Amino acid sequence: MNNNKIKMIAFDLDGTLYFNKDFILKAYQDTILEINNKYNRNINCPSLEDIMMQTGNPITKIFKNLFINESEEFLIKISTLLLKKVVYHVINKNGKIAVGAEYILKILHKAGYKIALVSNGRSGFIVPVLKTYNLLQYFEPLYFIDGFKYKFKADLLNNLLDKYNITSDELILVGDRKSDMVSAKIVGCKTIGCKYGYGKENELDDADYKINSLFEIIPIINKENKNIIKRI
Repeated sequence: MNNNKIKMIAFDLDGTLYFNKDFILKAYQDTILEINNKYNRNINCPSLEDIMMQTGNPITKIFKNLFINESEEFLIKISTLLLKKVVYHVINKNGKIAVGAEYILKILHKAGYKIALVSNGRSGFIVPVLKTYNLLQYFEPLYFIDGFKYKFKADLLNNLLDKYNITSDELILVGDRKSDMVSAKIVGCKTIGCKYGYGKENELDDADYKINSLFEIIPIINKENKNIIKRI
């Protein structure tokens, strides 16, 4: 029987476990070029800075913010094509996995913790990332916006609590953006803010813990549960 206070650890993906900054602008540029040629349009590609500022938002909000003059129907065309471009880069390992990601997930999994992935991203992006880097085996469950009727990460977290019959005190969320901290605060769970992620440091002001690398998670869980997770 698991008598630990923390029973489940939920991870964000982009900026927490995975980084697409090295290829995301190229994916957007190729998408917009193809869209413009196919539909005889003159859409401007957003800058890398603008793209990264949107990271962490639900995908529908990202496209509405980046392409404010486009119809919802046309945003779907951009979104669908962009996903194909992004997945190409993912499976060719043009992105980067966070240092220590597989090691830490393996330790937590072996110690008996439930490990969830809760993301505002799309399953068509998330699953290829986890499969490419052999991380899928550590996660149960996977929660992403496009797989549910919900629009916000807080809704996903509440659904997670209900489905797995755990309290907010038994869940801790690991993320890098203010939206992660706000979502966790809404449901009442603790947070680990990743200073190495995409967010500005002040976005993590409300985090219960702040880390510079994933390796710092183990001491935090040990502190919360007053036990020692053995390293492997």
